[in-house]
Amino acid sequence: MILKWIDGHLPISIELACALAAQCLRLPVPSPAVVLAPKNYLPGLPAASTGQLVLLIGSEYKTPDAFFAQALSRNPAAEELIWSKLCDSESGAKGAAWDELIANPDRHHQNALFDGVNWWLFDHDQALLDSGAFCKNPLDQTQRSLMCNFSARCNILAEQMVNRLRSQNNISAQPAQFDRYKAEMSLLSLTAAKWSHTHPKIQEIFSTTAILLTAIELRLPPLAQHISNRIAQPSAESLWN
Repeated sequence: MILKWIDGHLPISIELACALAAQCLRLPVPSPAVVLAPKNYLPGLPAASTGQLVLLIGSEYKTPDAFFAQALSRNPAAEELIWSKLCDSESGAKGAAWDELIANPDRHHQNALFDGVNWWLFDHDQALLDSGAFCKNPLDQTQRSLMCNFSARCNILAEQMVNRLRSQNNISAQPAQFDRYKAEMSLLSLTAAKWSHTHPKIQEIFSTTAILLTAIELRLPPLAQHISNRIAQPSAESLWN
């Protein structure tokens, strides 16, 4: 796995919840893990990390395609090449709808990877950033409404799709595809609420992850409207930057 340290339990929980939800919705996001590692195994950790054991978020390692990686290394327009290939792939429309579902403003070209067959999307710790108040009061109707209505300041992959004149219908069709797994999402959030661990920090992450899975599930019904609003106004400052 690829492991990374993030300061705070909420970003770890967001990464875990997003990856689990993506697995449930059959999206191209690698499987996740929470890793507890001795600090002396991890040279170079920032000073903000404390304690002898350090929590990390893991993402299943995907081997990049050697030929594509070599082409990128020789190409001064590598970013353009990545966007072009990703937007032409099946993962383009799925990823654009996915980033809208989780309100992810951080889909830059370096958090997509081609393994020779599929494009994979990773790094979601900045998604659902408006979820802090919801996690504290997940049953409060005002917070539930705010969570359903919240939109990220931008959806970079959707913008790339629209600007490249890729079929907007492909993005708009995704909510119906996601709805096929709505029952599984409900079961996942209910199951996650029963997870337990003897380590208090891991237990805190599990508890928060279960709440965030509920938040993603709540965002499924209004997703089609969110996408419609997004692609109907591609030049609106409030949507793209």
